[in-house]
Amino acid sequence: MWPEVVATACALSAVVVTAGWLKTSVRLAQCRRENQELAKSSLVTEFEKHLLELMARGMPLNQLLDNIALAIEAMATDCACTVMLLDEDNPRILLSAAGPSLPAECMQALSGLEIGPNAGACGSAVFLNDTVIAADIATDHRFAPARNFFLSYGLRSAWSVPIRNLNGVVQGTFAMFHRQPSTPLPAELQMVEAGARLAGNVVERPQ
Repeated sequence: MWPEVVATACALSAVVVTAGWLKTSVRLAQCRRENQELAKSSLVTEFEKHLLELMARGMPLNQLLDNIALAIEAMATDCACTVMLLDEDNPRILLSAAGPSLPAECMQALSGLEIGPNAGACGSAVFLNDTVIAADIATDHRFAPARNFFLSYGLRSAWSVPIRNLNGVVQGTFAMFHRQPSTPLPAELQMVEAGARLAGNVVERPQ
């Protein structure tokens, strides 16, 4: 009888220790994620200050937008960011404004995209005035007309957030492309939203 009691007690003790270890591990992982998110938030704040300095120096809009795209790429993982803005003469057309990590011919081909509910991630985001997540360009119906074009550049997913002015009017889109199918975690989506907000700030600056 006594050996059975001892064995049971040892087993229960092992369960308690294991549960405690798992709880500690989960908490440590959560702390690491929170610290990473805080670090990225701090980086965005620091870059925003730098961006104000660049604006004060009179840096051209296209260079400012390139700087934003590159900054978000540096804070994210293995991605390419783009900015497309509505054509002032034709508000149904998006023009390429920034995409420093994609080939120039790719950005040139994207310029002139007509917005609509099935116009890829960027054209759809502007049309809907809402975030659009295309987890896999190879199967997403919104990319059907130009699927082969995007795949030829190795682009497999696109997350696009509308760029809005202070009145909430859509001015364009900030997008993040990846070379593998992917859905953003909340912190990753926040990075794309930060890019859209920063782009909106410089687009709306006094000309």
